[in-house]
Amino acid sequence: MRSPQLEPGCVEKGLQDKSDAKKISINRPNLGRPPRGELKMEDFDKRFEKTFAMVAFASNRHLVDHMRRMINLLEIDAESAMLWGLVAHLSVAHAMHPGAKPADLLAPDGFLLGEANPVRLADLVQVSGLPKETVRRKLEKLRERGKLGRTDDGHWVALRTGVDETTYEFTRESVKRLLQTARVIEGILQHARLD
Repeated sequence: MRSPQLEPGCVEKGLQDKSDAKKISINRPNLGRPPRGELKMEDFDKRFEKTFAMVAFASNRHLVDHMRRMINLLEIDAESAMLWGLVAHLSVAHAMHPGAKPADLLAPDGFLLGEANPVRLADLVQVSGLPKETVRRKLEKLRERGKLGRTDDGHWVALRTGVDETTYEFTRESVKRLLQTARVIEGILQHARLD
């Protein structure tokens, strides 16, 4: 089965000038007809099937670029980044309920109001699927780098001070790129030929 060819202008161009993150250009597919409005989830599977190659390309490019940037800019391996993210996620998941408004959960500086729940090593092993000794070793290295803290009873917490300027800018740019990719994928799906 031959994959559909990508046409010029069908996938995002990305940052036009890497030194100026404000210059983002998004090109949606233009197949000679106007956008069909909001994407309806009831025909998502058919649209996905008809546009698989382009959607997979845009999605995979985003994921690979994100991992490359993370490894290079944050100087962290993928497993350590996953564990850092899991500690951060699991420690605040109790507060991030569906429909929550940022003003109800966040302090003026954008961080969570109140305390985060420390995370047990056993939970991180279970969720990550990594061997216990690997998890323990990588958590210790993250603690040494100032990204994580350890409570007196051996649980793990993400430290606010672990979000330095580089991490903050990396995350800001990552969110912009994620939104850009989501718009591109939505545009591809909207222009799927369903006949």
